Amino acid sequence: LGQVIIQGQQVPIIGNVCMDMLMVDVSTLPTILPGEEVIITSPKLPLETLARKINVIPYELLTNISPRIKRLFVYE
Repeated sequence: LGQVIIQGQQVPIIGNVCMDMLMVDVSTLPTILPGEEVIITSPKLPLETLARKINVIPYELLTNISPRIKRLFVYE
């Protein structure tokens, strides 16, 4: 359904989202370590695109991200 960015590369989300976790296919990455940064939205992965796919508004996606998930906001 969606993708995330790890090590600058888009990788697909696989399986179901479970609580605060999701699974991604990292088989295309040369190496992967626990604690790698995962980007869920960016100019390459617009929130609006995912929202359209699942028929919700972008605000609903943002408000449904658990407060336990670390956030880093970058303003340019």
